[in-house]
Amino acid sequence: MRARKIATTPLCTLVAAVGLAVIYLRYISLSFEWEAEQLLIRETGILAFTLFSASFLCTPLRQLAKRWGQKTPNLVPWRRSLGLVSALVGCVHVLLTYSLHVGDAPIFGAWFQPYAQAGAAAFLLLMALAATSFSKLNRHIKIRHWKTLHRLVFVIFFLLLLHIVLGPHLPPGYILGLLTVLVMVSWAGRLNP
Repeated sequence: MRARKIATTPLCTLVAAVGLAVIYLRYISLSFEWEAEQLLIRETGILAFTLFSASFLCTPLRQLAKRWGQKTPNLVPWRRSLGLVSALVGCVHVLLTYSLHVGDAPIFGAWFQPYAQAGAAAFLLLMALAATSFSKLNRHIKIRHWKTLHRLVFVIFFLLLLHIVLGPHLPPGYILGLLTVLVMVSWAGRLNP
């Protein structure tokens, strides 16, 4: 019997939409405008980072399952879908940050903050990867080194960690726990059998 194919993109999009809806419900429940705006910026960033991290973990999890003798699921569609949805939520985060936080200040004023530099660089690289995640587009613009280009996820992950650690909204328990899980799974996935 053949396994049923799961439509990963709609499912990942639904997860992101539910996450954004929960953030919005928390936003409208706060009475202080500044606190509510900070919640929007922080929580959309955390959601984008969580989706990106889930995408980032797909390969080590597959390697772990293979090492432990489990039937390895095809996580490539999940990795792609989670990456694209994290880019979409990242766009929401950037738009909210610019409209609420930067406001009327010149856009280049944010470049003086190291966390903003790291976040902007990660965002630009993530947009480049999202744009090249479609095979028809890749054939049309003739990208030969797609796999090499998509290894920029490691650079993006490092830049996102810098953005979070250097930024003013660091949730220490969240980032420490997530980093611990990422390191453990990545390390275990790289071990020789």
